[in-house]
Amino acid sequence: MSFVEIHPFNNAYPIPEGARTLVVGTAPPPRFANPNCAGEGAHSLDFHFFYGSGKNRFWKFMNAIAKSFDEPLPGDEAPAAVYEAAARKFLSLHGIWFKDVLQTYERIPQCSSFDKDILTPSNEQLTDLHRVLDQHRSIVRLAFTAELAAWWTFQSLDRLDLRDAYKRTLTDRKFSADSAVPFDAKAECATFAKPFLDPIITAELSGRKVEFFQLPSPSAAGFRPKGVTDECLAKIYKQVLFPG
Repeated sequence: MSFVEIHPFNNAYPIPEGARTLVVGTAPPPRFANPNCAGEGAHSLDFHFFYGSGKNRFWKFMNAIAKSFDEPLPGDEAPAAVYEAAARKFLSLHGIWFKDVLQTYERIPQCSSFDKDILTPSNEQLTDLHRVLDQHRSIVRLAFTAELAAWWTFQSLDRLDLRDAYKRTLTDRKFSADSAVPFDAKAECATFAKPFLDPIITAELSGRKVEFFQLPSPSAAGFRPKGVTDECLAKIYKQVLFPG
């Protein structure tokens, strides 16, 4: 029997007024929402916020970006609550926030943190992203940290045409990494980055144009070619999430 998890952060941290970019993932590791998995895979740097697993590289990228803006976040020695507050302030000031696509969800096995082990959600289990975009009209771009996050987002939006366009673009980009977007990086990084720099699709939603981007996975288990470093990934995240 599977355990129904309720997303621990989606409603606990409302989207700030004026947010322009929404980072959309699937759900945090089960130790954050399933008492049966408490401590499973725990890390000393865990904190209770989006991408708060100490094994996830998202905040490593944000640390590097914040430092490049001369707005450094607290170091690893800071208490989790202090880091969490600083992280929220940093992203809010830059018009970035989070809303994972799953609101309730089940996994088999229940303590697996792999997206492939999340049971296919019903529409009722998804975050109502129509409502999110209607209520937060400043949001003009969504950035996915996982392909399933994109897949289920288009299900939530009842736009299977966008799902098809997303799938076609992913396929096309496997054979062509052309991009007109300038990107200052070493050759290996620049080649890897090209498919992520352009919007994967653009659509009219809630009366405005919304751009959808795919980010490289921040998961420690995410694939990256030889020569693609955390510094490279941080550059990609900075270009997509902090435009202009």
